[in-house]
Amino acid sequence: MEDSRITELPEIPSTSTPEIKMKQSEMKQIYERFTRSSVGCCIEGYFTNHLFYADDSILMASSLAVLQKLLDVCDEYAAEHEITYNCENPQNVCT
Repeated sequence: MEDSRITELPEIPSTSTPEIKMKQSEMKQIYERFTRSSVGCCIEGYFTNHLFYADDSILMASSLAVLQKLLDVCDEYAAEHEITYNCENPQNVCT
């Protein structure tokens, strides 16, 4: 389910370092995968499944099964790009 109200990632400033551009590029790729997954939750009429802030990621799901699908997206992306996630301080909030 795609929603035209969902905002795109901001443009990369021309003064960004190559490292920041690479991270922004990776964020855009995983953003697109999350959007294509069509799973997540609805908040105030908006469908979403993730938030990015700096180097933090938040996955939002309506059930544990949906959360697992989002984690699978992360795992697949990491395996394809030979990256690892730092999961030393995970936070889980369920309501």
